[in-house]
Amino acid sequence: MVPSGNFTDLTQITIWIYHGAFDNIVLVPALDIPTVSQWGLIVLVLLLVTAGTLLIIRRRQAKTA
Repeated sequence: MVPSGNFTDLTQITIWIYHGAFDNIVLVPALDIPTVSQWGLIVLVLLLVTAGTLLIIRRRQAKTA
């Protein structure tokens, strides 16, 4: 199996397979994965802590009422 094509642009290459047949393989470039910055993580943690605190307070108030 000997690949052919332009190796600097890996969007389409031809690979020769046994019995003289060949197949085109199209390589799709990877998309950017969205990430959260440090400030985004801090805000997310603060929101979760606030929501958890409110939930605990409401449950305690429901038990005493």
